[in-house]
This record gives sequence, C-alpha cells and structure tokens, in this order.
Amino acid sequence: MGKINIAAMGAIFKKEYMDTIRNRWLMVITLIFLLLAVVVSYFNSSNSRGVGFQNLDDTVIALTSIVSLLVPMVAIMLGHSSIIKERENNSLSTLLSYPVNRIEVFVGKYVALAAVLFTTIFTGFGGAGIVISMGSRTGIASYYLHFLLITFLMGLIFLGISMLISVTVKKRSVAVGAGVFTWFFFSMIISMLLTGLYAATEGNHHSIFSGEIGPSAWIWKAMFISPIDTYQMHAILIYGVKSVFGIAVPLLPSYINMWTTLVGLSAWAAIPLIIAIILFSRKDL
Repeated sequence: MGKINIAAMGAIFKKEYMDTIRNRWLMVITLIFLLLAVVVSYFNSSNSRGVGFQNLDDTVIALTSIVSLLVPMVAIMLGHSSIIKERENNSLSTLLSYPVNRIEVFVGKYVALAAVLFTTIFTGFGGAGIVISMGSRTGIASYYLHFLLITFLMGLIFLGISMLISVTVKKRSVAVGAGVFTWFFFSMIISMLLTGLYAATEGNHHSIFSGEIGPSAWIWKAMFISPIDTYQMHAILIYGVKSVFGIAVPLLPSYINMWTTLVGLSAWAAIPLIIAIILFSRKDL
C-alpha cells in the first residue's frame, strides 16, 4: 500500500468537513439538540419541584431514549451518500486520479464526517449542559461529559454502518432506502424482536416492563446485539440509575458493567468501518 499521505488525507478532511458543516439542516439539528435538552430539563414531569431546571444527572436519564433515536438518524443522514454520491457524479474517479489512494480517501471522509457529528453533538447538547448547569447548579459535570462522549461513540456506530451502505450499493436511492431501514431496524424492530422472543420463551411482558428480569436471563447477552440498547445500558450505569420512567432497573448480571458495554459499543463502531474500508479498497469503481 505504501506510505500514508497525511497531507492528502488532511486536504480531503478539510474539504469534506467544510462542505458538510455549512449545510443548513445540520445547523437546525444542532439547535434542536440544544432546545430539546433545555426543554426536557425545565419541563420534565419527574421534577418534584415543579417547573424548573433539573440537575444534569436527571436530564441525561430523561434524554437517553430521545437521543437514541435522533443521533443515529443524524449519523445515517451524514454517511449514507458519502461515497455513492461521488460515484454517481464521477467525482470519485477524478479524486482517485490524484496521488491519493482509496484508504486515504475513505479515512479522510470518515474522519471529517465524524468531526461534523462531534461538532453537532457537543455544540447542541454541550451548550444545553452549560445552560442547565447555570440554572440548576447541581450535577456532576464529568458524568455529563461522559454521556456526551458515549453519545458520540453511538453516532460513530451508525456513521460506520451508513458508510458501509454507501460503499456497497450501486444507486443513491438504494442508499436512502437502506439508511431508513437501518434506522428503523436498530431503533425499533430489534428491541421488539428480543422482548417478544423473551416473552415467548422464558418470561412474559409483565416481567419485562416491571423490571423483574433475572440476571441469568439470556436477553441480557442478546442486548449486545443492539447498539442502542447497549448505549442506553451504559448511560444508566454512568449514573447508577434505579428506575427509568417509573420502571425499576432489574438486577444486572456481573458481566454487564461500564467496561463490557464500552467494549460492545467500540466493537460496533469498529467492525462496520473496517468492513467498509476493505470493500472500498477492492471495489470496482
């Protein structure tokens, strides 16, 4: 493969980042993130003091389910057309005619889109965290930073999956459809499949929604199949939450902890990315 051309990757990164960050829909999404976190913190019904800012810890727990839907959607929107769009426009062939190889092109684009995702998450939710902390003056800032970083890691998972889609499909319209399906599958379908299978084999719906699942149940291992469920469990573990929206968090098996959920999320982020790089380096353009 030869020596990596850092300067070429930097040029690709700069162009991709600047072209993407200027999109108005990203500015709108960032504003939505900020307003959503502030509104959830201020008007959340679980606030026993009535209307007013909750601390950062309570805000994170209230936000986790919503963030689990929005961040994957944004990541998929960023990555689904990153390769196929340039293939259809023939700009990818022109780019590869310069002294730059495919891995440098792919990595430059991926890092740029990851930086855009980082900017969006930390500007939106990070800005909201500053506003909330000024209003409530409670909560541990390091825990909130941990939440932002793990949210960014979840975004990287779906960015990698969407770029894998962009590498494998032949038409941009197919990439859009595959991206929509990916979002629905991981955000809604897979959790319903797992809970349905558990209810049909070992437990019942009451045990699922009352937090009575035992630590030996197979569904805990199956949780790692779903990156969103793994992310939500990690967020719960950050704060040692005992109940979510009135549902008791059941006793967790010893193998589900901060480190195992982090490893699970990291594996989800790495595997689709590595597959995408391999396929892109070998694909006939």
